[in-house]
Amino acid sequence: MAKRVVSAEDALSNLGDKSSLSDALIKNMSKSIGDRAFLLGEQEAPTDIKILVPTGSTIVDTIVTNGKWKQGGLPVRRMVELTGNTSAGKSLVANQVLINAQKMGGIPILFDEENSTDISLLVKMGLKVGKEADKAGVHKLVYVSAGTVELLFDTIESTIKKIRELGNKDFIVIVWDSIAATPCKAELDGSFEKEGYGTGKALAISLAMRKMTQFIGREDVLLLFTNQLRASIGGMPFSDKWCVDPITTKIKIRYKI
Repeated sequence: MAKRVVSAEDALSNLGDKSSLSDALIKNMSKSIGDRAFLLGEQEAPTDIKILVPTGSTIVDTIVTNGKWKQGGLPVRRMVELTGNTSAGKSLVANQVLINAQKMGGIPILFDEENSTDISLLVKMGLKVGKEADKAGVHKLVYVSAGTVELLFDTIESTIKKIRELGNKDFIVIVWDSIAATPCKAELDGSFEKEGYGTGKALAISLAMRKMTQFIGREDVLLLFTNQLRASIGGMPFSDKWCVDPITTKIKIRYKI
């Protein structure tokens, strides 16, 4: 049986019906799941990247964006992890991202679990504080020391929701410095001689990441984590000699700096 050839006129006449079907599907899905269904390319979706925050390094910015944008940087609506050896400059890059976010009108929030932030250095790098921030009309840097992984993620979630409840629609940049320095609740409550809580920390972070992934795109949030590389002990001779402190695999982008 010969296959029917569809003319260009027939294809164009059916286009309206197909478009109507797509619109009907979106409306039907919206009834059950809310405003979470989109026509990609026609409607702005949580997966779309609209804002890039520079790191201060043109090379890193270009690598992250693969040269797709004139001005590169870390993408808002994504989770990013900066890994590297001790004193490799991870915190410096993270702080520069916060400063650039402030300059761009974003809301900068720093979770400093290492208690190592030097405010005088941040000011020299361009951070606006106090009256200077008020005069420039930018958001001030919010500094937090949560203490545990669980409390940190609870605070991140509640903070994002509160910002949106207040009607502010500016993008948010949250830096967690660092994963390696933050204990989980079990570690903090346990005695010094107890061991084996590393897996508990990884599970807590993995659960939180799955939860965070659900709304960072919708709320225009960039979550930036720093983490330390450790020498891998007992690995195969041909395997990577470096490993990362216990962490989830849900990180969207990972670069070793």
